Amino acid sequence: MNRSKEKRTLQRMINSLFSEKAFIKINSIEDIKNLDDLLGQEIRLSEKNSIYITTDTRLILRSITKRLISFYDLEEYITFSEVFLNLEKVYADYLLNNKDLANMLDDVYKLSKTEIHTYNNLMCCEGVKLKNVKILNCGKYRIVPSDLSIFNEAYGKHDPNFYKMMKDYLWIMCSEEGSKKKVQQKFDYKTNLITSFLNICFQTVNKKSIFSYRIQVLNSSSTHKSRQPRLQWKPRCEDNSFSFAFPSFSIAEIDSELLEYFRVNLFFDSFFNILQCKEALLHKPICKGFFSDIIFK
Repeated sequence: MNRSKEKRTLQRMINSLFSEKAFIKINSIEDIKNLDDLLGQEIRLSEKNSIYITTDTRLILRSITKRLISFYDLEEYITFSEVFLNLEKVYADYLLNNKDLANMLDDVYKLSKTEIHTYNNLMCCEGVKLKNVKILNCGKYRIVPSDLSIFNEAYGKHDPNFYKMMKDYLWIMCSEEGSKKKVQQKFDYKTNLITSFLNICFQTVNKKSIFSYRIQVLNSSSTHKSRQPRLQWKPRCEDNSFSFAFPSFSIAEIDSELLEYFRVNLFFDSFFNILQCKEALLHKPICKGFFSDIIFK
């Protein structure tokens, strides 16, 4: 990326947000009713004062958000929606206070950076138990037995009802850097990879019980029908939060392009060749270092 050129492009896009063409004149309540997207086109300047932008301006805001994330290398640390909301906040501030537009890009970046921290995460894991193993290390992630002291530290207080939701499961834990929402996404993604790989390991070495195992972390993509509690907290036990979700699923669609990606980037064919090879079951180095060397690179 030519950063100087990209910054000039972003600044031109920002400048366009303040031209007369960026806004819709509202003369009556009917003008508001006729907007294509009322919530999407409203920019709140204060509790009682709003201004309305065109749909094209809304698209420019989205384009700025995408390019800003790339320009500042924020993709791994904060979500698009969070940066977009920050851009809207700064945009409203600049409209209200007539600030120097040359600083707006940096102000959005600075506001977004304030949301990025290291967060510890903890969720329940079902379908597996530990025998003569105190901690199952999966790269930097850990699967551990439930522990009241860990819960109290993470949540910041003793709550028997919340702990009761979690105490009968193993827990999967790790810390990740990012905004709250981005860290949750990272954690769900990586824990799904870990539990999916554990399923493969068990089903590979226990052919007679291949349909018996369902190891999964209890997040919104699991088949667990009840609540899926989650703990998130900063290392110094600040900003503690306890939440839970319910399952939601998407249909996985495979087309020829995606299948080719699997074959080129995810050793798709080689994986099934390994499964078909009897000797592979006894060849321990196949899985050695899998979590740290492949999943978390």
